[in-house]
Amino acid sequence: MMNSLLFDERADALIALAIVFEGRFPDERTEPGLPLSDNVRRSFDAFDESRLKPLLSRSAKIALLSDSKRKEWLGRWIDNIRRRGRAVKLDPNVHPEQVAKILRKEPHAIRRHIFDSLPPELRDEAAFLLHDDEDIHDTSSEYSSAIPPDEIIELVKDRFLSNFVQTESIHDADSIDQLSSTDLPEFIHQLGLREIAVACRGINSKEALASFFCRFAEDDAKAIAIYLSTMEKVDSAWVASADGLVKRAWNRRLRTRQILHMIGLELLASAFAQRTDTAIRNTAQKLPYRDSVRWGKMISAWRERLADGDERSNTIERKRAKMIKLMASKFRDSGNV
Repeated sequence: MMNSLLFDERADALIALAIVFEGRFPDERTEPGLPLSDNVRRSFDAFDESRLKPLLSRSAKIALLSDSKRKEWLGRWIDNIRRRGRAVKLDPNVHPEQVAKILRKEPHAIRRHIFDSLPPELRDEAAFLLHDDEDIHDTSSEYSSAIPPDEIIELVKDRFLSNFVQTESIHDADSIDQLSSTDLPEFIHQLGLREIAVACRGINSKEALASFFCRFAEDDAKAIAIYLSTMEKVDSAWVASADGLVKRAWNRRLRTRQILHMIGLELLASAFAQRTDTAIRNTAQKLPYRDSVRWGKMISAWRERLADGDERSNTIERKRAKMIKLMASKFRDSGNV
């Protein structure tokens, strides 16, 4: 399990283990005993300072959580450790294309056993996507009549589930992670609409603005106008950034609906550039397969920009990621960002 975790997740797992082995959840404010950071230092005193220092930094942040939040955090990590980081159930928000992509390589008998364990709607949609490849109801295959032992069936299901993650496995889950597979595309669309509105702040002519709006569907043009009219003062750096993003998408000569989707997808990628692989996989599995691949490449590009960027530009990107997180929370409440 540890080898599959990024550092922040590995630190949380180690700290949770230290707490469990200590036999209590220490609270330096209300309970006697060692502060959490001292407990961690004692548990991992064999670590050299370079490995111990980040653990202590992370434990200090955990100690600041409220009692309920810390207990929730500990419970989540105990559960994660017990199942060795693997999913024990399929998230109902997994996109059917993701399921079909994995099962496309499997023989009929394996597919049928996997389909038997899926929610009906997800099963039917994934089966429909596979229909052009092979008929999953075909009984002519030599594999179809053979019934594998229960142990083999469980191994097959475990291997299938290992391709996906549960939201409970995300140590820093936020509003974006809670979006359903039906809400996520609309959230991406709203991000695109809002970014167009920000870019429009750089258009000074009413005639040019009206002409630009005519390129969009009526409902999208109205939404952009509403975003534009309700925005408070926007920093010129955000306008320049939005203008560059919109121009890059526009140069791809896509339809406006696709342009909005690409812009929104790009913004979503920027919000995940500094997040863990588990969080990225959780959102990627809710997207159509091609979108998930494209989105993964976008995240890699954003990470390269952050690695090569100066402190000012990186600060802007951190602010952007925080804003998108807040937008997701607003979207869940109101349907817009």
